[in-house]
Amino acid sequence: FEPDPHSFAQLTAAAGDLPNVTLHNAAVSVAPGTLTLWRNHLFDSNTAEGSTGSTIIAENKDRNPDNAVTVPAIDLPAFLADLLARHGRLAFLKIDIEGAEVEILERLVQTDILPRINLTVVETHQWLFPQWQDRYDALDRIAAERPDLRLNLHWI
Repeated sequence: FEPDPHSFAQLTAAAGDLPNVTLHNAAVSVAPGTLTLWRNHLFDSNTAEGSTGSTIIAENKDRNPDNAVTVPAIDLPAFLADLLARHGRLAFLKIDIEGAEVEILERLVQTDILPRINLTVVETHQWLFPQWQDRYDALDRIAAERPDLRLNLHWI
């Protein structure tokens, strides 16, 4: 999944012809629809560097409010549930979505999805959102108390 049209074009050029890769030009969320993608403040001067910090979280201090785009969004828990219904298990899930991981993880730990994934790794972004530290702490506790989730919140 890559929400930014610019980055998606680069991803398509690099991996679009691979037979075992399916690309989606969309953000991931807990509901389908459209979202504002706030591009990083570096995007205009250094697109390669700036594209890595784009986010759907408006509270991100590194965003450029003048360079936002509207992007489609999919319901990630529903998408994963559909994959699991078709395949039984998933081998690996990596989440690096610049702060949007909090709401998705809070939803996923309430389902039977994570125990059916062999390993989930997440790059969390506590330093960007200190106002959510209690939510990050709660997710840390859940990951520690529930080894069946195989959830690594500190892989990077």
